[in-house]
Amino acid sequence: MLANGETKTFQGNLRSNETITYIVPGQQGQKLSATLEGEGVLLTVLAPNREPIADRVPSWQDTLAFTGDYTVRLSPVKGLNESGFRINLNLQAVPAPSPTPSPEPSPSPIDTPPPESQGEPQIESVPLDVPVGRPIEFSDQASSTVTKRYAVAVQPGQILSVEVLNGSVSLNIRYPSGGIVEGGSGVGNWSGRIFDQGLYQIDVTANEAAPFSLKVLVDN
Repeated sequence: MLANGETKTFQGNLRSNETITYIVPGQQGQKLSATLEGEGVLLTVLAPNREPIADRVPSWQDTLAFTGDYTVRLSPVKGLNESGFRINLNLQAVPAPSPTPSPEPSPSPIDTPPPESQGEPQIESVPLDVPVGRPIEFSDQASSTVTKRYAVAVQPGQILSVEVLNGSVSLNIRYPSGGIVEGGSGVGNWSGRIFDQGLYQIDVTANEAAPFSLKVLVDN
């Protein structure tokens, strides 16, 4: 439906409880973008394994992690009987690999000593008991050598929200499988509806020793 490097625009009307679906065959490494014009319609994007990677948002773009058919589904905003829409779909071609430069001779270790190797930050895992509908706030400390990871049990249909209240830290929100959720890399706050049951992971990272405070909420 959508060729490499091509942009297509579709428009029409959606009635209440009606959906429109577009199938986009993509290859790993391509960049797919979907942008809606107007305010009465939202889009959901499903990966080839039918797992949502974006849920009811006005626009989305990302590099495709898998080869297969991606689904872009349009649905109206709740409470509206009918909504007009205009959507732009773009699939960028896989970039050609850059030529590999010829390696230069390594300097003598006598003239240039090799740099010290730096290991990965140590991960400290902490389970969090978050009552449904009641946010919890707590303080801790992270650093360039220690990443704090908090595991939160979430049920399908619930909403997980995480916010940095203070501190020079960043958040990585991960699925139970370990992959980073859509829009959950290097952020200060994140909120999303959960579709798969399991222990979702909140990684807190810092470039230097940094105390921080977090607010975590699980809600229906």
